[in-house]
Amino acid sequence: MTADLVLYRFFDADGGLLYIGQSVQAWARFDAHRKGAEFYSVAATITLERGFASPLELSRAELLAIRSERPRFNVAHTPNAPVSHRREVCQGPHHCGKSMGDPHHVVVVCRERDESEGLQAVPGGVHGCWEHGVLTEDAVWQARVLREAGEPVERIAVTLGVGRATLYRALRDDDGGA
Repeated sequence: MTADLVLYRFFDADGGLLYIGQSVQAWARFDAHRKGAEFYSVAATITLERGFASPLELSRAELLAIRSERPRFNVAHTPNAPVSHRREVCQGPHHCGKSMGDPHHVVVVCRERDESEGLQAVPGGVHGCWEHGVLTEDAVWQARVLREAGEPVERIAVTLGVGRATLYRALRDDDGGA
């Protein structure tokens, strides 16, 4: 199955941007928003953006869109989001499906088992940052994106649930020791 990589935006009746998200199953994600998102009751329009080559490209596009367009209800990548919109804090790197740190959590491309018991990359969650005691390639990539966007290493480390030294080491090793 080829994933339908979608970047979506919810707007209110006046055209105000409410929320930006990403999904490989957009309609199921919209249903989840319908059942629990504060913004859904005022949403009037949804736009879809397709054509992403990979989940990593989609994740980067979401981060950049949130940073530049500043939707009213996004918390991820939005340092000044109202506390009332924040998600529950994760207790550690192995708590699947919960945000990794507060107040600034990151949507990390995660790993989930498919039908054949192989691992595949799936965007939209935060579990799977760790694999055999080290940060996954996807988590290191997300850390790089956040560094490029100006996030301090201390905040990224808290977000991923690791110490600063672990994060610096992972970033250094990813650069080939430079």
